Amino acid sequence: MRGAMSINRRRRPGDDIGAYCTRCKMDLTHTILLMADEVTPERVRCNTCASEHRFIRERSAGPAPRPARTEQPVRPVFAREEVETMDSDQLVGALRELLQSAGALPPIEMGTRWEGGTLVLRPGKPGLQEKEVPIEAFFRKIVMVRDRLRVLEQQINASGSLSDAEKIAFQQYITRCYGSLTTFNMLFESRDDWFVGEKKSE
Repeated sequence: MRGAMSINRRRRPGDDIGAYCTRCKMDLTHTILLMADEVTPERVRCNTCASEHRFIRERSAGPAPRPARTEQPVRPVFAREEVETMDSDQLVGALRELLQSAGALPPIEMGTRWEGGTLVLRPGKPGLQEKEVPIEAFFRKIVMVRDRLRVLEQQINASGSLSDAEKIAFQQYITRCYGSLTTFNMLFESRDDWFVGEKKSE
């Protein structure tokens, strides 16, 4: 019932709304920053962690209604033989694509300027062969690392066997990992998908 009311009620920037936080990984109260139309928020800010991101409906509210005159591409169903031959990274990538197509995960897009590009690893010693890696493949690896760090972060926060002090200590290590990966933020199309490390206090 609450989900239906949040869809039909007219809202405006500054109002509170229940939404899924991409950083906290749970349904929390957010503040609307920008509206897409009279009833649909475009951008929100989490009232718990203060992160700003695209509006994502609460997971507890059920699936989002289908937009009018929008045709969703039919996703292929992987045969059992295909799944059995996939390595772990390929399987994670396939599951992510299926979840994104179902609206369970927000899409993570690579910057358009990198499409079709190649990452070149050039040895420091002359005479050694260079290694070329498609940027799309490298980008998928970076996204997988980010996803696994977030799963680890969620499991630590939900753990009942860790003390609050231990959770904070582990969280600091994860935050430092994010900080080490900020170099690759330039690959992401949206700033919402960037790695965010420890913020320095001035």
